[in-house]
Amino acid sequence: MKQQQKFKIGQLVAFCSEFVQAGRVAEIHGGWLILEALSPHGFAGAYIGGQRRARVRYTDCWL
Repeated sequence: MKQQQKFKIGQLVAFCSEFVQAGRVAEIHGGWLILEALSPHGFAGAYIGGQRRARVRYTDCWL
């Protein structure tokens, strides 16, 4: 069983969108985290590539 993690604004978290990436928690809304890209060019990949922010389920993120 997956252990529930508690996330905080400003934390660095990893997540998988096509491949493992990292972002900083900017906002928390229910079961979703709004992550900010660490690169000025945004996240990578075809789905979220170039975006500076991404909405990711907290269950898909880890510390």
